[in-house]
Amino acid sequence: MAHGGTLLIVEDNVATPSFPYIQSRAAYAFTWNDDVYYWTHLSPMQPIEVENFVSRGGTGYPTNAFSIQGRSDSFTRFERVTEERLIGLARATNGILVSAYDAESFVLWSPVRLEPEQGLGSSTKS
Repeated sequence: MAHGGTLLIVEDNVATPSFPYIQSRAAYAFTWNDDVYYWTHLSPMQPIEVENFVSRGGTGYPTNAFSIQGRSDSFTRFERVTEERLIGLARATNGILVSAYDAESFVLWSPVRLEPEQGLGSSTKS
Protein backbone atom coordinates (compact mmCIF):
# COMPACT_ATOMS: atom_id res chain seq x y z
CA MET A 1 0.00 0.00 0.00
CA ALA A 2 1.40 3.36 -0.96
CA HIS A 3 2.01 5.89 1.77
CA GLY A 4 1.55 9.31 0.16
CA GLY A 5 -1.99 10.64 0.54
CA THR A 6 -3.41 7.28 1.48
CA LEU A 7 -6.30 6.78 3.85
CA LEU A 8 -6.30 3.51 5.81
CA ILE A 9 -9.59 2.20 7.21
CA VAL A 10 -9.90 -0.84 9.49
CA GLU A 11 -13.25 -2.52 10.07
CA ASP A 12 -14.14 -3.62 13.60
CA ASN A 13 -16.09 -6.85 13.08
CA VAL A 14 -17.31 -7.10 16.68
CA ALA A 15 -17.92 -3.64 18.09
CA THR A 16 -21.02 -1.54 17.70
CA PRO A 17 -21.20 2.21 18.37
CA SER A 18 -22.70 1.54 21.81
CA PHE A 19 -19.67 -0.42 23.11
CA PRO A 20 -18.06 1.61 25.94
CA TYR A 21 -14.47 1.09 24.75
CA ILE A 22 -15.41 2.52 21.35
CA GLN A 23 -16.21 5.85 22.98
CA SER A 24 -12.60 6.18 24.18
CA ARG A 25 -11.33 5.69 20.61
CA ALA A 26 -14.01 7.80 18.96
CA ALA A 27 -11.57 10.42 17.69
CA TYR A 28 -10.29 7.81 15.24
CA ALA A 29 -13.57 6.04 14.50
CA PHE A 30 -16.56 6.57 12.27
CA THR A 31 -19.74 4.54 12.01
CA TRP A 32 -22.31 3.45 9.50
CA ASN A 33 -25.42 1.84 10.96
CA ASP A 34 -24.03 -0.61 13.57
CA ASP A 35 -20.61 -0.90 11.92
CA VAL A 36 -17.49 0.73 13.38
CA TYR A 37 -14.43 1.71 11.34
CA TYR A 38 -11.10 3.17 12.50
CA TRP A 39 -9.14 5.45 10.20
CA THR A 40 -5.75 7.07 9.83
CA HIS A 41 -3.55 8.62 7.16
CA LEU A 42 -0.55 6.50 6.22
CA SER A 43 1.83 9.29 5.23
CA PRO A 44 3.49 9.84 8.63
CA MET A 45 3.52 6.15 9.62
CA GLN A 46 6.30 3.60 9.69
CA PRO A 47 5.48 -0.03 8.67
CA ILE A 48 5.41 -1.22 12.31
CA GLU A 49 2.94 1.56 13.15
CA VAL A 50 0.69 0.43 10.29
CA GLU A 51 0.84 -3.15 11.56
CA ASN A 52 -0.04 -2.00 15.09
CA PHE A 53 -2.92 0.16 13.83
CA VAL A 54 -4.41 -2.74 11.86
CA SER A 55 -3.91 -5.18 14.75
CA ARG A 56 -5.46 -2.87 17.36
CA GLY A 57 -8.27 -1.68 15.11
CA GLY A 58 -9.82 -4.89 14.00
CA THR A 59 -11.45 -7.06 16.61
CA GLY A 60 -12.91 -10.35 15.53
CA TYR A 61 -11.75 -12.49 12.65
CA PRO A 62 -10.98 -11.81 9.92
CA THR A 63 -9.49 -8.35 10.19
CA ASN A 64 -10.36 -6.25 7.17
CA ALA A 65 -8.52 -3.09 6.18
CA PHE A 66 -8.96 -0.86 3.15
CA SER A 67 -6.51 1.57 1.57
CA ILE A 68 -7.71 4.48 -0.47
CA GLN A 69 -4.92 6.28 -2.29
CA GLY A 70 -5.22 9.95 -3.13
CA ARG A 71 -7.79 10.69 -0.43
CA SER A 72 -7.30 13.12 2.41
CA ASP A 73 -10.68 12.48 4.01
CA SER A 74 -11.04 13.10 7.67
CA PHE A 75 -13.96 12.27 9.88
CA THR A 76 -15.35 14.20 12.79
CA ARG A 77 -15.30 12.60 16.21
CA PHE A 78 -17.38 9.40 15.97
CA GLU A 79 -19.03 10.63 12.77
CA ARG A 80 -22.00 8.71 11.39
CA VAL A 81 -21.23 8.64 7.68
CA THR A 82 -23.88 8.64 5.01
CA GLU A 83 -24.40 5.76 2.62
CA GLU A 84 -23.32 8.07 -0.22
CA ARG A 85 -19.98 8.81 1.46
CA LEU A 86 -19.40 5.12 2.24
CA ILE A 87 -20.09 4.21 -1.40
CA GLY A 88 -17.59 6.88 -2.50
CA LEU A 89 -14.94 5.39 -0.21
CA ALA A 90 -15.68 1.88 -1.47
CA ARG A 91 -15.37 2.98 -5.11
CA ALA A 92 -12.03 4.65 -4.42
CA THR A 93 -10.57 1.63 -2.59
CA ASN A 94 -7.30 0.51 -4.17
CA GLY A 95 -6.31 -2.20 -1.71
CA ILE A 96 -8.00 -4.63 0.65
CA LEU A 97 -6.04 -6.36 3.39
CA VAL A 98 -7.60 -9.43 5.04
CA SER A 99 -6.07 -11.45 7.84
CA ALA A 100 -5.50 -15.14 7.17
CA TYR A 101 -4.20 -18.20 8.98
CA ASP A 102 -5.63 -17.17 12.36
CA ALA A 103 -4.47 -13.57 11.85
CA GLU A 104 -0.80 -14.52 11.59
CA SER A 105 -0.62 -13.46 7.94
CA PHE A 106 -2.42 -11.11 5.61
CA VAL A 107 -3.72 -11.36 2.06
CA LEU A 108 -3.53 -8.13 0.06
CA TRP A 109 -5.84 -7.55 -2.90
CA SER A 110 -5.21 -4.76 -5.36
CA PRO A 111 -7.14 -4.19 -8.59
CA VAL A 112 -5.57 -4.87 -11.96
CA ARG A 113 -4.73 -1.63 -13.71
CA LEU A 114 -5.56 -1.88 -17.41
CA GLU A 115 -3.82 0.18 -20.01
CA PRO A 116 -6.23 2.70 -21.62
CA GLU A 117 -6.27 0.75 -24.92
CA GLN A 118 -7.21 -2.51 -23.18
CA GLY A 119 -10.77 -3.44 -22.45
CA LEU A 120 -11.90 -5.97 -19.91
CA GLY A 121 -12.22 -8.64 -22.62
CA SER A 122 -8.90 -7.79 -24.29
CA SER A 123 -6.05 -10.24 -24.26
CA THR A 124 -2.39 -9.30 -24.05
CA LYS A 125 -1.32 -12.59 -25.64
CA SER A 126 -0.01 -12.60 -29.22
